[in-house]
Amino acid sequence: MPHPLGTPLRIVMDIEADNGDKLLPKATPAQLHSGFGRAESIGALKAGTSGGRATVYLAGHLKDGTPVILETTLRLLTQAVNVLNARHGG
Repeated sequence: MPHPLGTPLRIVMDIEADNGDKLLPKATPAQLHSGFGRAESIGALKAGTSGGRATVYLAGHLKDGTPVILETTLRLLTQAVNVLNARHGG
């Protein structure tokens, strides 16, 4: 069932402080510290939501070569970046 307010985006202020438990709860600490892959590109779709708002896509490959595309709204990404900048500077 879709989330009533859209796709929730969890903001984790310090991944190392909780061993990544909040970042990806089902991942092991070894997986998080070794990394799953790398982000290779980021792009936007002007009207990616059903309401016509912009969405952002982050694309890359897992270590095994599997391509991955992740999506969130531009609004959620902007809020997350603002929160992280307030905490860590930017």
